[in-house]
Amino acid sequence: VFTCRPYHTDPLINQKAAQIAADLGVDVIADDVFYKDPNADLHGVNYISQWTYPNRVMRSARGVAPLPKNIALVQLNSFGCGPDSFISDEASELLKASGKNLTIIRVDEISSPGSIRLRLRSLIESMKANSVKEESVKKIYAGYSLSYDEEDRKKTIVLPWFSDALSPLIVPLGKALGYKVVNLPPPDDASVLEGLKYGHNEVCYPATVVVGDIIKFLKSVEKPSDYVVGITQTGGQCRATNYLSLLKNAMSAAGFEDVKLVALNFGETFKSSQPAFRVNKLKAAKWAFMSALFSDAVAQMNASMRVREIEKGSSDRLMQSVIEKSLSAFENTDERQVFEILKNAVSDFNKIKEKDTKISAVGFIGEIYLKYNSFAHCELSDWLNQQNIEYVRPPIISFLMQTFVNSKVNHENFLVRQSLFERLLFAFVKKYADSYLRKFETIMSGFKHNRKGSDIFEMAHDASKIVNLVNQFGEGWLIAAEIAEFAKQGINKVVCVQPFACIANHVVAKGIERKVKEFFPKMNLLFLDIDSSVAPVNLQNRLHFLIDASL
Repeated sequence: VFTCRPYHTDPLINQKAAQIAADLGVDVIADDVFYKDPNADLHGVNYISQWTYPNRVMRSARGVAPLPKNIALVQLNSFGCGPDSFISDEASELLKASGKNLTIIRVDEISSPGSIRLRLRSLIESMKANSVKEESVKKIYAGYSLSYDEEDRKKTIVLPWFSDALSPLIVPLGKALGYKVVNLPPPDDASVLEGLKYGHNEVCYPATVVVGDIIKFLKSVEKPSDYVVGITQTGGQCRATNYLSLLKNAMSAAGFEDVKLVALNFGETFKSSQPAFRVNKLKAAKWAFMSALFSDAVAQMNASMRVREIEKGSSDRLMQSVIEKSLSAFENTDERQVFEILKNAVSDFNKIKEKDTKISAVGFIGEIYLKYNSFAHCELSDWLNQQNIEYVRPPIISFLMQTFVNSKVNHENFLVRQSLFERLLFAFVKKYADSYLRKFETIMSGFKHNRKGSDIFEMAHDASKIVNLVNQFGEGWLIAAEIAEFAKQGINKVVCVQPFACIANHVVAKGIERKVKEFFPKMNLLFLDIDSSVAPVNLQNRLHFLIDASL
């Protein structure tokens, strides 16, 4: 049985793999045979079924598994095909439960019918050899099925480290919502090694780091089942939605099947049974929003001053002090105290003595985890500071506020139906969010190097001249919006960091370069692909070309 993407059905693309198999004397059947097979459902798998093509692969694996040994599944695959990295892993495990293997044939731009013939001949010969062996007992594959129940509420929820400014604020926010939450330490090389060991090597780099970081922690504690792993779930058309399934597969492979997980989001939860995980969503949403605004403000001041400071480390120490002072305010959900701490922070950052050196700026955009996690982007932000260059990152709040634009755009383009009440509710929430944005902007206006941002709908309007706003996968149109925002601020050098093989970001980011140049001729763009094997010095060498570019 052959399963593949629609474009793989073209003989020129699939290099006549099915014909080669037929010439070797076997019957070839397309995966359409399982389209309405009641036995080929997606029940019990970890994967979140939000794409049609991966659903076909999983249905095919489910359908082939209980059939006799002389029936095998072959998946045609091309490098970097979206969710293939984790789909193939689970399809393989599903077949292994029945004593079968998934055969993957890679077809890319290099024509290699000889190697395809060799792979298929090996598969056929192994099937012949296995056919004379005694039929093994077949098992029904069952994915991760643990549920977060009442007794788990006493356990500690561990979260992967995201950024130096935001992650510390999540702990008191968890306490305010009634949970004991701890952050894992910032990731390191050991995290990457564990991620590569227990996750597919072609999954996006942030997933490798996050999964590896969690496995590394679970290996380090005496009783892992005393902890619950928390992970965000976006629900969007991005592999990040399937972090939960990646973790389930990795934890099972590492022997931690008894460790519970919870998905953290403000919408619908997918493939996670967590009836006892209850929070006041209004309170959680408000204070998560406040945390993002506060961390954006402190991070902006720190980034501005650490490149200008005379006494090295003074800005970092001040940021750490400000965050520590704010922990009790967030735990007690004390608005007044949060604003007071921020006012004092503005005053203290303004007092840091500056070097008498010209400082230029580089915009720093891209995939959200790489953008804000220093280890994940190979400490490029620190390297830029060493070159007397300020790295300017867009605020996290823009990533959150784009929801309002996406909702409106999707309704107008008939992608989502919204009632009048829902549209009015979104408008009210946007107005409420703006009231807090203005409070923070008023305080930040006192910072001597403050960069005031635009309203998210103004950013969307600028982006719409470059790319259609229905492009919402990955960072989507927000990449174009952030580039336009930098151009308005006079920043004409922008680096975009993205995971290698992150299709959504590649299509939007690299795909809009020519259009960006039409509107902003002085703009210099650099796109850096980052994965586990990248050499930081190569990234730095490429950055040299950007920062030395003549304006």
